[in-house]
Amino acid sequence: PFAHAMLGGHVLALPSAPSADSPAPSAGHCSRG
Repeated sequence: PFAHAMLGGHVLALPSAPSADSPAPSAGHCSRG
């Protein structure tokens, strides 16, 4: 879950994120652009 922020480079990393292991913004709360 926390690794998602490092891999994707997102600002927020939810503990129960739907895409914790996915670098792609599946939920849409983390859009890299």
